[in-house]
Amino acid sequence: DRSQAFGYGAEWMCKRIKDQPAQFAGLNQKDKPRKIAIIAEHHSKGGISPQVFADAYKRECGGKLDDVVEITAEQAPDQAALAIRKMIADGITTIIDETVVYNSLYLMNEADTLGYQPEWIQFSANGLDFNSVGRLLPPNQMAHMFGLSAWEVPRPFPQTECYQAYRSIDPANEPDAGACNNFWHPIVMMMNGIQEAGPHLDQKSFDAALFKLGRRFPTEPWAIGGGYGPDDYTYMDNISEIWWDATAQPTDGAEGYRWTKDAHRYQRGQFDADVSQLFVKGIVEEGGAE
Repeated sequence: DRSQAFGYGAEWMCKRIKDQPAQFAGLNQKDKPRKIAIIAEHHSKGGISPQVFADAYKRECGGKLDDVVEITAEQAPDQAALAIRKMIADGITTIIDETVVYNSLYLMNEADTLGYQPEWIQFSANGLDFNSVGRLLPPNQMAHMFGLSAWEVPRPFPQTECYQAYRSIDPANEPDAGACNNFWHPIVMMMNGIQEAGPHLDQKSFDAALFKLGRRFPTEPWAIGGGYGPDDYTYMDNISEIWWDATAQPTDGAEGYRWTKDAHRYQRGQFDADVSQLFVKGIVEEGGAE
């Protein structure tokens, strides 16, 4: 899923970010010619090499990153501090953040301490595009966070499929929102595969069942579209653009991401050069006001 997200990120960067001034940075970084770096977490528990994105960006449009930094532990405050100091020394205006919340917190806290406010870009990595995660990170840094999300735009919890399915069997109680948000879509896919595989369930029949589903792109502009196939084991085949807004008011609390173009989802090859809604407008929930 990360390499697939990097493909979308590379196309988006090539069409909307590359060779432009750092207009969404703060302090003395704002409007400088963009110098772009990636900081990625890669260790025994997970993550991905930053070189994977560097290679995708080069293939997409000949893009070249100015810095590539790999963090080798799940919680690495010392490495994060060194990375930020390197970004400052190298004049980086724009950082692609491919870490989990711990290291993102270390990175941004160090940037705050040093009075450094680069553009922060993320491609739906490790929950960084969740409102609940964004609220944990330093506001001065999140004011410059934007990028892409593979999730659907939030909906008020009672309107979600998971909530309604749960209430249909247990109307006196409510499901856990965290479990619904994280696990509902994968569970639906697992049940699809098991049902279609039939009585002889094994890896081969399960794979074939999910491949047989084909690809589906719902008419709702905010809905995840996609499917599976050989060498394509991640369902999502479209993605949305987001930016952080401290004044947003989603129903799950203050602050959150805004989704540009009414949470329109882009398939590969569909991005244009329009950045006019970034840090200007966007919805915070499906069907919500600007």
